[in-house]
Amino acid sequence: KKNLLSALSTTGKKHDQSQSGVLDCLTSHANDNDISIQSILPSGTKAKGEAQEFSFKLIFSCDYHQLGRFVNSIESDALPIAVSSLDVSDTKGGASKLNVSLAGKAWIYPKAGR
Repeated sequence: KKNLLSALSTTGKKHDQSQSGVLDCLTSHANDNDISIQSILPSGTKAKGEAQEFSFKLIFSCDYHQLGRFVNSIESDALPIAVSSLDVSDTKGGASKLNVSLAGKAWIYPKAGR
């Protein structure tokens, strides 16, 4: 646990240990991968020991490679974020773009952000 808290405060891009910090992290990674998020639906938090589990859902369009880079980047971030479900469908008209609905969870450690 100490290693995780240390990593949260010293590695990667610095995002606040808060709901807004998680949303900033997600939008930053989307921008880095040329993805325009159409909708962000925060689902609230649940206490999990010292952490708060924050659930969210994102809706966006992108191509296959952008999706892979985006998922890899958010799951590799210093903020602990995991994808819990991913629904992908092709866009009508046969374009290379995909419609994506991604649900995930982030664990916020408020004391680590101080």
